[in-house]
Amino acid sequence: MISKRFLNDGKPNMYLNAVRRNALYHFMDWMESGEVQFEEYPCECGCEYGQLVTIAEKDRYGIAVSTKICPKCGMIMTNPRMTQKDYDKFYDTLYRQLYVGRSIAGEVYYERQRKRGKDILAYLQEHINVDGISSILEIGCSSGGIVSVFKEYGIKKCKGIDLGSEYVQYGRKKGLDLEIGSSAKLAARKEKYDLIILNHVLEHFLDIRKELLVIKELLTDEGMVYICVPGVLNLKDVYGNDFLMYLQNAHIRHFCRGTLQQLMSWNGFTEICGDEEVRGLYKKGSVCKGDIKSYYQLEMDYLNSLEKDENRKIYREPENTEARRASDNIEILTHWLECARKGKSISRVLEDRHIGKIAIYGGGVLGCQLYEELMNSHIQVICFIDRNKNVKVKNLKTYAPDEDIPQADAVVIATSGEYRAIRNALKNTGGGIVYYTGSAQ
Repeated sequence: MISKRFLNDGKPNMYLNAVRRNALYHFMDWMESGEVQFEEYPCECGCEYGQLVTIAEKDRYGIAVSTKICPKCGMIMTNPRMTQKDYDKFYDTLYRQLYVGRSIAGEVYYERQRKRGKDILAYLQEHINVDGISSILEIGCSSGGIVSVFKEYGIKKCKGIDLGSEYVQYGRKKGLDLEIGSSAKLAARKEKYDLIILNHVLEHFLDIRKELLVIKELLTDEGMVYICVPGVLNLKDVYGNDFLMYLQNAHIRHFCRGTLQQLMSWNGFTEICGDEEVRGLYKKGSVCKGDIKSYYQLEMDYLNSLEKDENRKIYREPENTEARRASDNIEILTHWLECARKGKSISRVLEDRHIGKIAIYGGGVLGCQLYEELMNSHIQVICFIDRNKNVKVKNLKTYAPDEDIPQADAVVIATSGEYRAIRNALKNTGGGIVYYTGSAQ
């Protein structure tokens, strides 16, 4: 273990807005229910699971995530990891809410992608003749901002593919050629590309060997792969010299330039150029399985030095003030409105789950707004639950959490926080819990 900060105490290492908190609690419920399955795996260098060294037990969100380092080659990885089926579900439902703070694709995020696309284009122009490229594919394209930059540059065939349906649909409306699914779909159709972009994607692959074989099939003979991943030896600018802030449950591996070079060579790719950001260009070559170079000590010395760095930013949870709660309410209502515009109303979510009779926890702004929406639906609100029994909404009775609450199909939590504490307090209500801000699910 790097230090006591990395022990599994369930505490986040960053500020989580209301949307992120809801996604986090939803995901933790999946884990606690046994719905999420995990698997152990050996390092690509051949080092067995039992030989790996644990350096962290949680990620920046406070999720129980075991991060290990291979003493033989220095590869850092999430191990055990979720199964591919569970990752696919996570990416299509909670990933954007947790990582971006919203589930609906928007223009701000799209423009941020476009800026990244311009940076990638400039990097490529420094090292290769971009005008000689006639086709590009971005794997993990999200809403397609990067793809749009290359399309505007004049490259004839620009395509993107991603598992997140909401974001793909956003990009399609901008006239981009985006597709929902995995790269294997394109390989099955014998498609070929001069350049494949993996921008912060490789670290998400479970079976890297399998994915790189597919990428080889998708590349033309002289094709290249652009790869950019978070650099584990380059945490100053983005992560404030804090390795814990860097750790994320969806990242399966954590690279320095050396471990990436070595992994790519094991799978038949040769580096054209690269740096410790970590970003670089690779071309097809021969599989190289020679002597294994270890980056273990280099990485451990660096990570241990960060813990002694007086300039490392230390996260402190902000006070739960009235202003913060008001800000959280605005975020939730904005998220709710965005979902409603996409036809994802709370009433429809409840109906899809065969829920017809609910109690609402929280008689404040959120609870009242929820009640107003459900008035014109098939969902019946039978009562409110609130620690303040004097709350009155439309003449419905309000119960304290410890009272004998009428039977309902579900209790919908309409507050901006304390989800898990509220859920635990309501275990005896007889109804399931449906998180209010989860209307995008």
